[in-house]
Amino acid sequence: MDGLGMLVVFALALLHIFGFRGLCVSFFVGKSAVTLAALVCILSVRKPSRAMLENLLLLPENFDVPEEDKFLATLVSPEDAVNISEKIIEYCAQRGIDARRCHHVGLAVEEMAVIIISEGFGDGREHSIDIKLFVKNDQVTLRMRDDCRAFDVNQRIAIMKPENSYSHIGIRILRSIAHDMEYYSTLDMNYLTMHI
Repeated sequence: MDGLGMLVVFALALLHIFGFRGLCVSFFVGKSAVTLAALVCILSVRKPSRAMLENLLLLPENFDVPEEDKFLATLVSPEDAVNISEKIIEYCAQRGIDARRCHHVGLAVEEMAVIIISEGFGDGREHSIDIKLFVKNDQVTLRMRDDCRAFDVNQRIAIMKPENSYSHIGIRILRSIAHDMEYYSTLDMNYLTMHI
């Protein structure tokens, strides 16, 4: 119950020693003691080599993939998208992904990057797209982050005209090869996660 026992102990002890003033301070002291006790417990059961945030979140040891198994890149032009697409195909093949899915992943990166560039890079400011890709349990996860105007692929699909099958062909291809697509936007960044 949110450290109620610790609060009661400090309230009784400080009330007895300092009177009403001790009771007023007991909430702060009790909450601080609960937080400190939680940190000590977490750090005592976790490896000190792990990042502090991972320790605090009590994430399982196999939550993320090692840094050397991630593909990270930044692109700023359609030409970059083509070059990175080829490197991603090679990266996936080296990790045992079948050739068809390797090409799908490369296509997804290239198509999405070109869409983001054409939709969001035309405002006269400098923009970039950060790509993070990794393979875990035979599933390819692609994450893209950009600082352009928000562009939700799922919303765009919802408003496309179904009778025109050539309208936004790149988006249709992306939707057909991804198991799922999640998109969210903050004030200054947009995030897209796809599982292929």
